[in-house]
Amino acid sequence: DAGASLLRIGQVARAVNVLGRAMATSLASGARDEVDPATESNYGRALFEAGRYAEAMPLLDHALQMAERSQNAIHIGQVSLFAALAYGQLGDTARGARLIELSARSLGKVLPPEHPLFAQVWVVRARLAFAQGNARAAMAHLQQAFERLGPSSQNAPRRITPLHLRARIELQLGRLDAALASASESVALARAFLGPVEASSHLGLALM
Repeated sequence: DAGASLLRIGQVARAVNVLGRAMATSLASGARDEVDPATESNYGRALFEAGRYAEAMPLLDHALQMAERSQNAIHIGQVSLFAALAYGQLGDTARGARLIELSARSLGKVLPPEHPLFAQVWVVRARLAFAQGNARAAMAHLQQAFERLGPSSQNAPRRITPLHLRARIELQLGRLDAALASASESVALARAFLGPVEASSHLGLALM
């Protein structure tokens, strides 16, 4: 899906436009509850990353309701994971923690524990712990994420965000050399992954 692909490379503004049109088309051709939860969740995610929180959260909540109704474990796991991150960033870390566990339980029904998707679960756990001021717990969670990602080149794009987060955590812990090393690796991976793409939230965060 074009909107999801744009999100993966960090082109948030374009993703909002593409996914917004997809949502409008779906709503015009059927009832709200017939909209694909993945499309609605991705649109909510794009709006959230664009800072349009008031529009994003109802979409994420509704997408989660539809995913749970479908009983599709992968959909539930993925939608609840981003909802967890969104609520955590808005300060509702308790709700975020509950949604992370929902995601982990759902994914655990159909995927082995070493699957790279669980790395994302640990990254969100790390982000919530860091938001709560617990840098050491955040670092421990990130270690779990890196163990699942491993050195595989096919998982290199998934290492960009956790490396950027690790740099921030190392900086807070006063480990300046380690922070610089993680930040530099994140930038290098972002540039290699994005190629000629210049405007990307992933690269922007890595450079920060």
